[in-house]
Amino acid sequence: MSNYSFFSRRRFFTYIKLLFVFLLTSCTKESNKKVIGYQKSFLPESFKKLIPTFWNKENVNFGDIYEYKNTNKYQEIDYLLVNDGWINNVKFDDFKNLDKNLFLKLNYKSKEYLKSFDEGIRHKLFPIGVIPYAIVIKNNYYTRNIYNESWDLLLTKELKGKIILPNSPRILLSIAERIDDKNALSKLINQQNIYDDKNVLDWLLNSKTALAVIPYSLCQKYLKIDPRISVVFPRTGVPLIWQFVMSKKYSNEKPLLEWLNALENYKALNLLKKEGWYIPFENINFENYKTKNNEPSQECWQNSWSLSLINEEEKAKLEILWGNLLTP
Repeated sequence: MSNYSFFSRRRFFTYIKLLFVFLLTSCTKESNKKVIGYQKSFLPESFKKLIPTFWNKENVNFGDIYEYKNTNKYQEIDYLLVNDGWINNVKFDDFKNLDKNLFLKLNYKSKEYLKSFDEGIRHKLFPIGVIPYAIVIKNNYYTRNIYNESWDLLLTKELKGKIILPNSPRILLSIAERIDDKNALSKLINQQNIYDDKNVLDWLLNSKTALAVIPYSLCQKYLKIDPRISVVFPRTGVPLIWQFVMSKKYSNEKPLLEWLNALENYKALNLLKKEGWYIPFENINFENYKTKNNEPSQECWQNSWSLSLINEEEKAKLEILWGNLLTP
């Protein structure tokens, strides 16, 4: 056998090996290149930055997610982030039960909340974030002496007509139930308050209003830069907003699990907490991750509550009740 033939054969096999390694590497990268869908306005910037850079991100509008124009976008999604307010819009048959061991990560409150869902869907929902509501108060003569550790402060005479409340009958009803007054709901309605979810802080800072009830994540950046406002968390608890992640039936779950495990580090937790987003895992003690702003106390967390799902019939009844309450 000539040296030429020997080297040619050896070079040939070397090329084959390199080609195999290249194909294997390409397949691995492709298998990790997932598509995650979420509504951008629901997530803090720090959380978006923690999503793997090699995943494709799709902005999802849950109001029209299943319309024909969005068919291709929806089909390409591997993982979906959805909050508790939009869960009824999700087709659960498209998603799979997640690894049972994953749920061992969760703390007591998130496990208890999952129990409120039907057996057929609770294993498809993994709580990845919880955001508490907060009371944001303007630091002026209206509010100097009204700090209170319960929701009863909403009925303070000095605040009549000066409160901004969520434009959500479910949230408002749940808060009224925590006020020590059997007529709390009707009294709140009769105060001529403002109901707004989108321009809350503009109202608060640029009008005669004195107090607003708002998700903590929406007021964090203002609390950092504006000394005119402070935040209060009643010890009797606050409503909670939950964010879940789901995995499509035919998607590889492994990259999702690796990402969730990677969230359990000091840097990620601190970044999220600074924007009012808490990861509800058992081994995470929120007290260990202090920020400069006031935060919910342990007692507040223990007394805080989550809103369960309602069906279409219950939703319709609630809207009628809300309409009647707001009608003069």
